Amino acid sequence: MPSAVVIGTGKMGKLIEQTLIAHGFEVLGAFGHENINQLNTIEQTPDVVVDFSGVAAFDAVVGFVRERGCALVSGTTGFSPEQLSELKQLGESVPVIHAANYSVGVAVLRRAVAMAAEALNGWDTEIVETHHNQKVDAPSGTAKLLLAAIDPEGTRPVV
Repeated sequence: MPSAVVIGTGKMGKLIEQTLIAHGFEVLGAFGHENINQLNTIEQTPDVVVDFSGVAAFDAVVGFVRERGCALVSGTTGFSPEQLSELKQLGESVPVIHAANYSVGVAVLRRAVAMAAEALNGWDTEIVETHHNQKVDAPSGTAKLLLAAIDPEGTRPVV
């Protein structure tokens, strides 16, 4: 039976845990900001760590994955350029996948936005987003993903 550790105990973390169990995974533990310091108490090495938490857990998650040699699926947003670089480096020794949004619809939207930005070069562009009042990161990782599709070189001013 494949095994996983879930990092993030919010709405997404709970949904991921339920989905893993429904697909035959043994969930060895679920950790949030309140107990991330107990991550190393997991005795068995999981096949994968699924992280949809926050940047505050970065060091604990990366350290655990590096030490245990397991795969990492990360949907956490808000990483610094240095942290993203460290994730890339980690990916040289273990399987790592990171995305700001795993939705197929957002992937299609990103491509459409990139095509529109190219076709309408020189036009002003604005990204407006609305979220529930518990949204932790603003602007969201999805908004940043769309901005990167509009301005891959990062040369446009962000207001």
